[in-house]
Amino acid sequence: MLETTNVLVNKLSMRIMRPMNGMNGLEASSIILDILFRQICEQFDAMLDWRAFARGGSYNNTDHSLHGLSAYTQVDDGSLLWASSFYIKDRQFTRRRWKYYFGIRQLSDDEAIFYYAKCRYDHMAGSISPAKPDRYTRDTLADPLFYDPNIVCMIGNQPYPVGAVNLNVANLHEFIAMILDKQRSIPVMLITCPDVITPEIMSDMTLGNLAIYWCDDSRIIMQMNTSLPRDLRTTWDTVRVFMPIYNDCVFHPCYPYEDIHRMGIDSFFNGIRRAYCENMHSEERRSFLTVCEVLSVRDRKSIQKLEALNREQSSQLIDVTAKLKQQSKELKSIREKIEMMSAKSQTREINELESLLSETITEADALKTAISSLSTELYSTMGIGFKPNQSQSIALIQELSNAIYASLQCAQGRN
Repeated sequence: MLETTNVLVNKLSMRIMRPMNGMNGLEASSIILDILFRQICEQFDAMLDWRAFARGGSYNNTDHSLHGLSAYTQVDDGSLLWASSFYIKDRQFTRRRWKYYFGIRQLSDDEAIFYYAKCRYDHMAGSISPAKPDRYTRDTLADPLFYDPNIVCMIGNQPYPVGAVNLNVANLHEFIAMILDKQRSIPVMLITCPDVITPEIMSDMTLGNLAIYWCDDSRIIMQMNTSLPRDLRTTWDTVRVFMPIYNDCVFHPCYPYEDIHRMGIDSFFNGIRRAYCENMHSEERRSFLTVCEVLSVRDRKSIQKLEALNREQSSQLIDVTAKLKQQSKELKSIREKIEMMSAKSQTREINELESLLSETITEADALKTAISSLSTELYSTMGIGFKPNQSQSIALIQELSNAIYASLQCAQGRN
């Protein structure tokens, strides 16, 4: 949506196609961007950054008299959305700014919709004087789009007629098909009083917003009326505007010569320009593509990607959590088994140690008893007639007895 503080001066909403014999390898949107970029640089004597202009970002003229911003994104179906806007100071009025809006909605490689709006803004804060009047000058910024051989501007299913077209027998059927085409989004004007309303002036003033036809043969008008519904029939010496047929309740204005003469030719031209070039219908406002809307689409795409990634990671987290729970159960089972095995192993070791201790105590008691017996025997005999007990079961005591006996025998032999 355009800023409400701006005054719309000119607008355009046009479906553009690439012909079969157009530039090879370039999409319709790329051709439009190239034409638009060259036209802006030439008309405003500006040196702009092509990459920022075409692929998104801010751009400025070298003297900073022009400030612009572009946005670019691709939607899920592969189509392209591009929008740009810039403002420039008026060369005469210091409080006046001009702002330009551009938008491209690519429908396919061969087809795109181009949006354009030129607005005026007067900074009146702190000023007690009224705004300077805006003297009409024809806006030519979008003109190259109508004359470039590599693209074709469309009105419904037919090429848009650049210039005023004389309605005659040869093109009458095409004209009727254009009027009845429900895909048509641009009004068609039929002038049956070309001696009063100059078709060429009207066509030049409303280029892109009206398709201008004129006729000076009443028989052609009568033949046309027989092929049209009653609400679309046109009387002689009138200016009829056939609005786009969105539904069955569309009003198609008709201006008789008497009303035009009463209003004045210049006032009539100004009124037509205000009605069809300086104001947007509701459908045009809804579909007009701006930088904010492109950025919003791009942000929604990023949010959707993050949400999809979040859902994927959440699903993975659930799987990992389930695996961790399973592994925790398995680990708990293994720990319980280890604890059981450890308890059994400790019990067995304790039993073995107790058995070994019991045996050791028994052996120590036997050794103690044998040593006591040996000592008693030695004290009782005083070594005389001492003989080792050969039936001693303890080998250590047996060796000790033999050693004492040998020592006593050696001592008796020395005596």
